[in-house]
Amino acid sequence: MTEREAKQRNRSVGIWARLEDRHRWPRSWWYPLPSDRKYDPSTLPELHKECSATVRRVMLTLLGFALFCLLAALGANDASLVGAEAEIRIPFANVPISFLAFLVVAPLLLVILSIYLHIFVGYLRELEAAWRGYGNMIAPRVAALFNFDTVVPRLLTAFIFYWLTPLVLAAISWKAMAIPAFGVAMASLTQLVAFAMLFLHMRRSQDNRRWVR
Repeated sequence: MTEREAKQRNRSVGIWARLEDRHRWPRSWWYPLPSDRKYDPSTLPELHKECSATVRRVMLTLLGFALFCLLAALGANDASLVGAEAEIRIPFANVPISFLAFLVVAPLLLVILSIYLHIFVGYLRELEAAWRGYGNMIAPRVAALFNFDTVVPRLLTAFIFYWLTPLVLAAISWKAMAIPAFGVAMASLTQLVAFAMLFLHMRRSQDNRRWVR
């Protein structure tokens, strides 16, 4: 083996070792180490209860707003969306709003709600990991969809947490194609959000090797 080949081999080994190191990026992003934050065991039940209640409220808010966006977008006639005076009707209230305003406000609120939800989902997972670290103690769980371990609640939770927002954004993008510039921008946003959700879902599934929250 020549000196050049030896250097290339050492460089390849070094790169591979870097990729396997969970203390350094990109491995630290893809498969992060568990949090080393310490909790008082006596406070964990109350923290878990409060965090679960917050996650449930935000999840229901996201569900309601996503339903509103779907009804507003899919219920609009394509012909009515072309032109400067394009409007859509708010579901149930039957109040007209600007289509351009809807294309700006609705995706922004969907993304903000999703980010807010996942901040607390991450904190909830951290609390449960801390609880498991104290041995065989099991955290008392609030009766909520995302706290059940059976197959159907897990699948519904994964759909709501990770794939509801990209699907609603895709529906809005489809309607936004009536205005090509907005349609392209919405399609790009949808792809970005879908990739971020896929990455987050796969990263979190590393903890127990299954596709859950």
